Amino acid sequence: MTATTIASTNIRMGREAETLERIVARLCLQFPELSADHIYRAVYGRYDDFEDSPIRDFVPILVERGARDDLKVGPPRYPA
Repeated sequence: MTATTIASTNIRMGREAETLERIVARLCLQFPELSADHIYRAVYGRYDDFEDSPIRDFVPILVERGARDDLKVGPPRYPA
């Protein structure tokens, strides 16, 4: 891995982490009856599903939709 590749990967990961935190915050507002930890696990569990996805543009949208669906259903899909 070149220095340029490492730098761009770090930038991408930083942007995605910021976006995931905003998703958690939005879902906390939508589901006030659920704990922030429960929502965090749903979001990051869904994010893990896309770990190997080469195209990252739509990952945050897919994560938010999937996590929202999981939270509507009930018990967490991802264990503590």
